[in-house]
Amino acid sequence: MATKADFYYGLRNQLIHERTTVPISDRQVEDYRKLIESLLKLLFGLKFPSV
Repeated sequence: MATKADFYYGLRNQLIHERTTVPISDRQVEDYRKLIESLLKLLFGLKFPSV
């Protein structure tokens, strides 16, 4: 998970701080959603509906 989190953190920094246009695929959006849901589930025991 740390590797994916680092990847998306770097992507966020490019978008926010460098003001660059970074192509983001639908697959990356879905992967990011799954990563965040798994982290929130692990940390706080949250449950999310299936998509």
